[in-house]
Amino acid sequence: MEPASGRRASSMTSHRLPLVAGFLALLTPLQYLVPSVNGAEIRWGLFRFNLGARVSAEYTDNENLSESNPQPDFTLEAGPTLNGGLRLAPTVVWLERPVLEVSANYGIKYSLKNDTWDETFSSPINVTLSIPVNLYGWNMILADNFTFSNEPLETTFAVNREKVTDFSNNASVSVGRTSGRLGITFAATRSDKWTQDDPDLEDTTYNFSITPAYYFRDNYSLFWRNAYSISELADPTQRDSTGYSSELGLNGQLTPSLSGSISMGLSHTTLEGEVFPGDPNDPFGGVFDRRVGGKDNIDGISSTIALNYTHPLRPNTSFGLSFARSPGVTTLLKDADITESTSVTLSIAHRLSRTITLAPTISWTRLEEISSNPNAQKVDYIQITMGLTRQFTRKLNGGINYTYQTRDSNQFDQSYDVNKVTVSLNYSF
Repeated sequence: MEPASGRRASSMTSHRLPLVAGFLALLTPLQYLVPSVNGAEIRWGLFRFNLGARVSAEYTDNENLSESNPQPDFTLEAGPTLNGGLRLAPTVVWLERPVLEVSANYGIKYSLKNDTWDETFSSPINVTLSIPVNLYGWNMILADNFTFSNEPLETTFAVNREKVTDFSNNASVSVGRTSGRLGITFAATRSDKWTQDDPDLEDTTYNFSITPAYYFRDNYSLFWRNAYSISELADPTQRDSTGYSSELGLNGQLTPSLSGSISMGLSHTTLEGEVFPGDPNDPFGGVFDRRVGGKDNIDGISSTIALNYTHPLRPNTSFGLSFARSPGVTTLLKDADITESTSVTLSIAHRLSRTITLAPTISWTRLEEISSNPNAQKVDYIQITMGLTRQFTRKLNGGINYTYQTRDSNQFDQSYDVNKVTVSLNYSF
């Protein structure tokens, strides 16, 4: 039994500033606060940025993703883009040059249907530190990724929630060593997600893995990945979980024309007892959460396939195939503790000419709530995308993209069909 206030407090402490903020504060000297411009590149001390602009028009026949009341909309959006990075000289002899990459997109969007103006903003920040300690052949890699967006759920079809401002931070560390044909890697990752508008979407996940491998050649290996995970959800009505999996697979250049990864194994997930908030009117236990029910165990086969194929006689065409199955995933379906997920995606990239590329994609996903409830949620989701891009000049490119998606659910008013066409131009100064 845990105090409700304590549970929220521990959730908030995980929302500390990401490594990015501290990294910038330590590495940006005061004398670099005056920016300068050199051609198309903005220089601000150790930073190097490039500015651009984007304009797009989009039509959709079901902008509210509704089954019973679809509404068409036409929007125009324009705004600046920025991308760049920071590379610093190492301060320690065994520390490789730190790399920070920044990109931001800001847009003003006008909706013809609602006759309203809206703003969009997204900003992924990546910090990668490579630290070859050179201690008996062991290498270490530290990484951090922070992302902010005010439209994160646009393609999160399963959650059935409104679009909200979303923050996420992923910190990871991996340590590996290769000796002859044998190698081993230890890895740990912490993922935090939180929102301003919907605290129940917050969650923290920890992943730990150990992966021994045997290398047939430099870029082709047989691996055995063993992983353990912990998932802590902020929503008191949903259940935390722990799980482990073991998969055997092949990775690398499988044939001269085929590369990728194939793995299969077993997965086990344990759901904790269900948690309900205490009654604030109860003077003896109102401040405490109460946990009811026993633990549930979910077992099954997990598998992953990610392949890329290029025909040696047709190098302008490449094929990508991905398949994933997991018997126990949390936070995929709203109000579902655990979900079985299966997905398949086929993508093609074909260069019609030196400047024109055609890229069709088709994907299918099935999500099924693991529950004894006969009305448990079941969702089938199909998306077909056809994209055509053109490089007009060295600085100007554009494209047209058509998307059809359908969601078939056994829940009332949770199915929909939508068509979307987007035309865009991008310019780099």
